Amino acid sequence: MKYNIIKEIKDFIDEHNILRDYETFEQMQMFYRIKDLDCLSTSIAKEHYTPFFADMAIMFVNMGLLYAKSQLSEEEQKDYLIYWGIEYIEENIVEDGFLHVDVCYTRKGKEHLSYLNEVVDYKNTKIYKYVKDVIGMSEFTCYYTKSEEDECESVEYYCFIPKKIEQQIRQS
Repeated sequence: MKYNIIKEIKDFIDEHNILRDYETFEQMQMFYRIKDLDCLSTSIAKEHYTPFFADMAIMFVNMGLLYAKSQLSEEEQKDYLIYWGIEYIEENIVEDGFLHVDVCYTRKGKEHLSYLNEVVDYKNTKIYKYVKDVIGMSEFTCYYTKSEEDECESVEYYCFIPKKIEQQIRQS
């Protein structure tokens, strides 16, 4: 039996109904705990999991954009936003492999972009050291947020929004 990754992604996108008009935005978890994905260990070294997941997220974003382009009107596309994000908990990344990769999408892109205000150079992110030799980060604008989940862990979240889509939304 041949595995068709494009069909799997399309099915996943269809299942999550990424074109639905949500009140704010939706977050589709791709991977939650790296250690739960030991099934990849025969194919991918553990230190390459983060770039692999980021690359998969980019593929989901690209497929989502193609899907939106074929399903939405030109006017609706002007406010459609899809991007990928990584949640990083420094205390656990090495010993526990805690990393959360997701894809976020909304039909209210302009409103959503107004909540993102701390643009950072992706080369200064902690995630960059994992992905710098693998994927093309220059096509994305990186936003950063940090929150204190509890006394022990500080959670850092990086949003990677396709530059072309961001510019299109901001100009409309």
